[in-house]
Order: sequence, then structure tokens, then C-alpha cells
Amino acid sequence: MADEETGGTAKDADEPKPKARAPKPPAARASSRAARPKHKKAVKGKRAGARVRGGGPSRSRAAVVLLVMLGLVVAAGGGFMAWKQMTKEKVISLQMVNEFGGSGKNDGQFEEPRDLGVDSAGNLLVVDMRNYRIQKFSPEGQFLMKFGSQGTGKGEFNDPTGIAVDPKDNVYVADMGNGRIQKFDAKGKFLAEWKGDKYRWYGPRDLACDSEGNVYVSDTGNGQVKKVSPEGEVIRVFAGYGEKKGRLNNPNGVAVDKEGSFYVCDTCNRRIQKYSREGQVIGVSGAVRSWPKRVPVPLCEPFIAIGPNGDYFVTEPTARPAGGRGEGAIRIYGPDGEFLGRCERPRQGANFAKPMGIAVSKDGSIYVVNHDSCTVQKFSPFSG
Repeated sequence: MADEETGGTAKDADEPKPKARAPKPPAARASSRAARPKHKKAVKGKRAGARVRGGGPSRSRAAVVLLVMLGLVVAAGGGFMAWKQMTKEKVISLQMVNEFGGSGKNDGQFEEPRDLGVDSAGNLLVVDMRNYRIQKFSPEGQFLMKFGSQGTGKGEFNDPTGIAVDPKDNVYVADMGNGRIQKFDAKGKFLAEWKGDKYRWYGPRDLACDSEGNVYVSDTGNGQVKKVSPEGEVIRVFAGYGEKKGRLNNPNGVAVDKEGSFYVCDTCNRRIQKYSREGQVIGVSGAVRSWPKRVPVPLCEPFIAIGPNGDYFVTEPTARPAGGRGEGAIRIYGPDGEFLGRCERPRQGANFAKPMGIAVSKDGSIYVVNHDSCTVQKFSPFSG
């Protein structure tokens, strides 16, 4: 069903599906110091900033006026729709209690880890992308088991990116490089794969499960979120490429709350969108300025997780749109969408190292995957 006001869409699975729209080809990276037009010198005999033929006030004066005007803009309400980008963002501290991993191929080590999920016992399942496997750990970080290897066969991976665990502890993996979703049981036994024209994936990146075991997949290249039953039937297709409210541009992280509403990191629109279970937009965050307006930006793939109290946590892999190493933050929002602040340091004197995947356990413990340092960090529950 279409939402003309928001521009969002929610389509039943049995409706004719339009041809998937491919994303625009990656543009060449722009220099961080783009060439700027040179200001002309003041016309002889006239002071700088005076009116000249064909012109208006000086650019500097106009810029000052514009900045003042923007600085006075504060949206009313303060809830999910608040937009307060001219104010300095509040810094929040999270208490880190453990860190494990490190670069390597041995058990308990990672190469470019991407995401993680939590099962019913609080155990962690980490997507070890460049080792082409899933590793399972206890809540304290003790290695328990692993499954998967590089390849295209059943149970094999090619650049896996996202993971989700359903209420029965079945594990779903976004096997992006192979263009499919794979399903495993709690012991890592292969159960099923979802691929082909029935799904029409174009770079699936992340997944989330609701209380009924349905799987929400961010189909990044198609600018969609697809809801799939535990048996692999496509139930609905939401959104589509675009900039209007309800549309998506390179969606990445996805999460589902207790009521069945789902949240999407709308990366290149630099926002987080909240949808009802029917697919109607019910909230849009203010701009996340560190997310890129267009791709490619190296490894800027944000993820999202919802805590037991309804707070939600979003990763900023880089602190600037230009990217860089040893940066990043965790953004924290209240249940009503109010932006509460951002955690910029996991501990005193240290930075995050490109945080990506994030998960919250039943007791509120927060787990973050650091891509560059190849580690998983555990934080105490957020107290607000």
C-alpha cells in the first residue's frame, strides 16, 4: 500500500514487484579539500562589502546572517522529530567492562568483524567477515564454537555482514557476497538459504527478528526492507530508493522493537527512520552528520540495536564524513526518539576504532564490534 504523504511504500508479497532499482555507480572520491571559487577583490574605489553592479551584499556578510538565522532554529516538541543540529551534542559516558578479540585467524580472533547478535542465553554470535565464519562466545567473551568457511556452497560465506537470532535461537546471516540469506540452528547446522528471483536481493547487509520469528532484511542495493517469514516466504516489501520521508538511500542497520515497529539506518539520507509494522513512517531522527550523503565512504556502515527499556543505540563508524581510522561513536536515543547524546570514548584516553555492529542483551549489557581493532567491547547497561 502506498503512502502518498510520506513517499514510503509497503507492498504485499503477492503484488507485482517492480524492477529493482540499482544504486547509482560509485563516484570517485572527492578530495577533502575541494577547490573553492576565489573571491574577487573589491572593486577599486569601493570598500569591500559594498554593493557592486550585478551583485548584492558581500559573501562574508551574507554568510554571517545565514549562520545567525540557522543558529536560532530550534524545532518544537523535542521528541523523535526534533532537529537541533546547531546545538552541541551532549557527550555521554558508558562504562566498559570487558574487551576481547584481536586481529588473527585463531579461535577468538577476528579479521574485519562486522556485526553481532545475542541468543536467549546471552551468548554472542560475531560475524568474522574476512575469516568467513561466525564465532560464538559466552557473555564474558569466552570462545565457544565457530561455523562457516569461505565459498559459495551451503554453510559457506562470501563477505558476510549482518546477523540476527530469532526467539528459537535460529541464526540468520546476511551472506552479502553470495547474494543470499542463510539460516542455521543454534549449533551452527545449515538449515536453509534464501536466494534467487523470489527475493531479488541486491547486497543485503543486516537483519533483525521480531517476536514471531519473522526476519527483516535491509536490502541495501534496492533501498528496501523485506519482511520474510521463518519459512522463507516474502511477506512484505517496504520503502524503495529516494530522499522523501519513508524512502531509503543505502539502508544498513535494522532493528525491531517489542511492538513490532522497525528502525532503519537510512545511511545516505543521514537519518534513522521508524516504521509501524504496517510500514508507515512514525518517526524520523535529526541528521546524523557523520554519515555520508553518497557512496562510497570507506566502511561507513552503521548498525542499530534496541535495549530492554526501549532506548536504542546507533553506531557512527566514523566521526567525519571523510572517514578515517580510530574514530567513531555510539549515539543514544530514548524510547520516544529523543536524542540523548553520544559516547565518544570507550574508556579514558582511548577512541573507538570504527564501531559497526551493536547488540544489547536482555540485562541491558551493550556489545560493540570495532572493525579496525578487531575487538568486541562490552559495556554496562545504560542508566540514562
